[in-house]
Amino acid sequence: MILYNNYYGYDIAIIIVGGKNMDRQSLNKKIGERVREIRDYQGLSREKAAEMACISTQFFADIEVGRKSMTTSTLRNLSSALGVSSDYLLFGYQNDSDSTPLQQMLTSLTNEELSIAEDMLKVLLRGFSLKSKS
Repeated sequence: MILYNNYYGYDIAIIIVGGKNMDRQSLNKKIGERVREIRDYQGLSREKAAEMACISTQFFADIEVGRKSMTTSTLRNLSSALGVSSDYLLFGYQNDSDSTPLQQMLTSLTNEELSIAEDMLKVLLRGFSLKSKS
């Protein structure tokens, strides 16, 4: 939940995650960790991910280490480039109504089952790739 207030002429945004208030610096660090985790998992370089999100490599690096925050437009571009919801980047989870049936099935798996499913999916995708080349 995001609460907005104006105190003495300053706009203040308080992010409540799991019942805890997060200051901007803590939130930036959490978002940066998620961005880095997703980028690493997808095997993307910072340069490629930044290009996909239409931002500079330096700004992307600053986001990853939690040094900079971003506009909602950049958040949208970044989440789209990484293939995740902005909810995931902000809060660490995805709204079930936004997820696909496949994503919903995968969330119920244990880590071991998820690893097996990932290996099986890689084999299936490799088979699709070979089929399309022939």
